Amino acid sequence: MTFTLDDIGLASVVTPETLEVTLAHGGGISDVGSRLLSLTRRDLAEDPVALQSVVVPDAWGESVISWLLSRPEPLQTRQNARPSVGEWDVHAIRATTELFANVGFQFGGGHARSALIQYYNREVVPMLNGKFTEPVGRDLYAAAAEITELVAWTAYDLGRHGLAQRYFLQGLRLAQESGDRMMGGLLLADMSHQANYLGRYNEAIRLARAAQEGCKDVATATPMALFYAMEARAHAGNGDEVQ
Repeated sequence: MTFTLDDIGLASVVTPETLEVTLAHGGGISDVGSRLLSLTRRDLAEDPVALQSVVVPDAWGESVISWLLSRPEPLQTRQNARPSVGEWDVHAIRATTELFANVGFQFGGGHARSALIQYYNREVVPMLNGKFTEPVGRDLYAAAAEITELVAWTAYDLGRHGLAQRYFLQGLRLAQESGDRMMGGLLLADMSHQANYLGRYNEAIRLARAAQEGCKDVATATPMALFYAMEARAHAGNGDEVQ
């Protein structure tokens, strides 16, 4: 099912300027929820402004600085917020993410993507501003970062790189809020992969190095090897000589 812009109330506000807010990394978690709600609505409506949006390299640099300099902070809990979120909801997000990921592995990232976006828009994004304990909130943001990564990859697989970048960036912000440095590192590696693919080799190097630096105290050998491989690939693309 495809929605129209009128169906979701965006017909009068679809402009490149309002789309660019989804490149932002700062603000509170409610800002992230608002950005993702707007972005997924455009995605569901197949808004050409969103689907044809371009990658903005400067946004990578801003997100890297913010993520590297971030420190764990107490989670903001809202007593009167809705919906009420528990560990079972987090488990459901993770199970659904795995389900859609397996479909993508079998049939390609574009297969069942509209169903994934509808689930993400209607079930996951509203939970970000819900009511939960701090431990549940941390787990929720980590699970949300993981499914946001999957949403980004499905856009990437369809060649919608501007859209993918915006999802990757918001996923990194969710990982930051959750305190999951490893998830953040993987998202930075994803963005390094994208930058490599697009020929933005200097940005790819910086993104890979940020993943290495930010995860050096928490990562095992396997993800660190991935981060170094992303950097090596970018140096090769750049034609850099071995130091």
